[in-house]
Amino acid sequence: MTARKSSNTDSSGGAEGRARVNPFGEDWGFQVREWRLERIGWAVMVVIIVAALSGVLGGGGLVARTTVADAAGSTEVRYARFARYASPTTLHINLAASASGRPIRLRVSDRYLSEMNVRAITPPPTSTAIADRQHVFVFERSAQPASATIRFELEPTAIGRHLGWIAVDEAAPLTFTQLIYP
Repeated sequence: MTARKSSNTDSSGGAEGRARVNPFGEDWGFQVREWRLERIGWAVMVVIIVAALSGVLGGGGLVARTTVADAAGSTEVRYARFARYASPTTLHINLAASASGRPIRLRVSDRYLSEMNVRAITPPPTSTAIADRQHVFVFERSAQPASATIRFELEPTAIGRHLGWIAVDEAAPLTFTQLIYP
């Protein structure tokens, strides 16, 4: 007996292949493109979730807050890298102990403060002035040599990248950048 070729098979994969060719008006090219697009969509969602958890989209997270300090370590500025428009954000300026007893003269860039609404400064400055593209805040230093922390509670009034700098007395400015989301 000779083997007979089944009439249900053909070069496109047999009966199953013929059945898959177009039983219900399927468009396999479209289906493959849709699957690829779905995988890309899942990858984008994973990237967004990882960015949100790490703090890139604002709020808490590993990269949400950062610190800049001078070489001597006498001045340190802690701030949020990413903030939201019209939402509170805080700058913490930590100053090392000083036995000088002189008032603290804190200079902040005018451009940065013009893009922020200053809601509160703790402790309150004894005097303020605007001169040469900078705001100057004067704070009394305690009689005992102790470290000091000055806190600016701000509210961004513009969206985008904000460059700022802070300097204490006549020291070189510490620059920082914040990204404000809508």
